[in-house]
Amino acid sequence: MNVLRQSVLITLAMTIASSATYAHDLQICKATTQDSSAASGSFVFDIAGPGPLFPTQISVAVGQCTTFANLGGGTVTTITEEAAPGTRLTAISVTALNGLIPTYTANVPQRTVTVTIPEGNTATVTFTNIATLLGRWTGGGSIFTGSGVRITHGFELHCSTADTPNNLEINFQGNQFHLDSLTSVRCFLDSSGIPTITGTGTGHFDGITGYTIAFKFTDAGEPGVNDLASYEITSPDNTVVLSSTALLTFGNQQFHKAH
Repeated sequence: MNVLRQSVLITLAMTIASSATYAHDLQICKATTQDSSAASGSFVFDIAGPGPLFPTQISVAVGQCTTFANLGGGTVTTITEEAAPGTRLTAISVTALNGLIPTYTANVPQRTVTVTIPEGNTATVTFTNIATLLGRWTGGGSIFTGSGVRITHGFELHCSTADTPNNLEINFQGNQFHLDSLTSVRCFLDSSGIPTITGTGTGHFDGITGYTIAFKFTDAGEPGVNDLASYEITSPDNTVVLSSTALLTFGNQQFHKAH
């Protein structure tokens, strides 16, 4: 339902966080991290529940809250945050006054929560998002360990596990790791504004499957000597077979922003 069409209907029942709240209230808040991954703007929420106010749709800006007043104790509502390009929901928290935790079920991947408003209290539901970058990464290079061991890597990686291909190969001292599956990934700007990708995956090491990897790569511009590479490869029995972090000695890592 269009936000503007609903504005008249919900104005009498909603207040901004700075206003007083009342018993049997539902408060929906939009939070973000306070670092370089901070999300901004407004987010749209679909709300389902009993009574004439629902279902409805509202927009809440980062750092703000919207309150539905006097819904009644025991009222059950379901709030779903609509997906926003360039952001990712990281947490849903539900609290009430005096440290009470209302009854609720939350599903962060589905961006939804169902909460029961406590008797004589206010249920505050807070959605926390971080900013992400969309695109793909290509390139590779070489780094050296403190003992002088040369490690080379090459990759084509995407900022979503759903986008393919996702390839990563690492070679050192006659050993080879090859990524089979990208299990998690995030692209963002670090505190200096440098494009960064972090992720995890599974793969095979010297032909043996069941190994895992956690990695981080940055693109600090041309010619690539300020690009960072970091990876830790772990065997099926949790033995770390490689752990190294350094700036590239040779090579170049490039982030290609989605258009």
